[in-house]
Amino acid sequence: MALRNVPVLSLRQMAMIKVAIHVCNDPDIQDFVKENGSFSFVFPSDTTQIFLNGAKLKSIQTWAWENCFTEASSNSWIESQVPNYDRLPHWDMRTSFPPFKTWTELVEKKVSSFLLPRKLHPELLDVIRLVSLEIDKWTKEHSLILKKFTEFTRAAQCYFQWNSRGIIDRIKTARTLIRNASLPFEERNILALHYGLMDDLLAYRSKGLTCGKIVDMLLPTMMRGAGEIWEPFTGESDFNYIAQRNFFNKSTPEQKLECLKTVLSQGCMLYENFLFCLSQMGDDQREVIFKEYALKILMYFMDWPFQCQFLDAARQLLPYFKRTDFQRVLYVILYERIMIGWKDFEYISLLKEFWSQSPTILKQQMETNSIYENLKFTLNYSGSNNFPREIVFDYDNLTRWAFGFRGIRYFLFIKQKSYRGMFVDNLFDFTVNDGYQFGSIFYVFPFRRINSEKGIQTQIKQWKNDFISTLGGLFQRRHRST
Repeated sequence: MALRNVPVLSLRQMAMIKVAIHVCNDPDIQDFVKENGSFSFVFPSDTTQIFLNGAKLKSIQTWAWENCFTEASSNSWIESQVPNYDRLPHWDMRTSFPPFKTWTELVEKKVSSFLLPRKLHPELLDVIRLVSLEIDKWTKEHSLILKKFTEFTRAAQCYFQWNSRGIIDRIKTARTLIRNASLPFEERNILALHYGLMDDLLAYRSKGLTCGKIVDMLLPTMMRGAGEIWEPFTGESDFNYIAQRNFFNKSTPEQKLECLKTVLSQGCMLYENFLFCLSQMGDDQREVIFKEYALKILMYFMDWPFQCQFLDAARQLLPYFKRTDFQRVLYVILYERIMIGWKDFEYISLLKEFWSQSPTILKQQMETNSIYENLKFTLNYSGSNNFPREIVFDYDNLTRWAFGFRGIRYFLFIKQKSYRGMFVDNLFDFTVNDGYQFGSIFYVFPFRRINSEKGIQTQIKQWKNDFISTLGGLFQRRHRST
């Protein structure tokens, strides 16, 4: 039952998770992802190619791309989202296509070595993509505390401890990494401090199995600002999950409610940790949480493997939904799952069932919304296979995609038209309230071959002027709205 227990996966799904982990740990796959970033696997390659080729440019052209990464709570978030045009000639600039398709081809080559039936390959590819996303989430979480998080993740990934649902067990993984003398000691020391596992590190040191200087039992100065939402309640870092459970086991009902409301309003909890906290509360307190955070809670069930409990969770949470909450969920299913071609679940069927069980008043309010025409077409579509995405969603006129997964919102922008309006719809609504802790942005710039450096600089100058003009308009819009 949703919001009571986590789903139990089939043996088939669990077997695929094991294969997917093995593929993701392959050195060739790790090297490719390290070089090309998470956007090599976030967006399915077939629909991404349709999107990027929407303007029907010549097949031979130059592509430039760059990644940006920011926190939802960062005060300097806008600077993190502005592409550095002056450095455009130094970006990844190639005549080949961006890395989406190459990642898929490389993974399919690795999968072929398992001698699995061909019909299982598409399903397995989705699971590999999901496991890759979970690794990316772990990396981005720990970027807040580890100094060399990219290098450390590359070295530590093969030691990650996974549960049967394809999710990294944070505590078991931290213990394993802390005890691994082959990994950099400074990073292991930081993990021990944040996870409250200094005893593990000290025990291994006393056995002579590790070397290096153990710092004082206080968090390093540069790390104290990271993960402090739980500190008023537990006195510990947000990574100390043991302290969090101890707090909920011994606290009063009032303290538990205050704590969970604070954490949900300021941060993003792992679903299983949220479920544990919820299990320690009475029905009245649970209702308070459902009423105030209905949207954020339901968003947990958009991610694999929790979609099987989505409709059950929706039945419990819809009574607390506002119009904007309802619109948000429909948008995510329609544009962030169906449109971009995710196939890890039957999202068209999910959309139809969710719509049918939703209150009439909420459905009526959607009739004047900008997404209603596409929504109506999808609801009336008879079937789920061969859905005409490129017709329904008009890829030719799209300039950006978005996809959210377990607290991270990924954006893909293509620069072919003016920047005006490009950032309005999706960048400014990436917030903690929607369940997002991080924003990861990928800019793609396709342009026809230009033989001279001067020609490239001319394009860059024009793009920069367009962007600055748009950004000024957006700031004025935000100022008026406040």
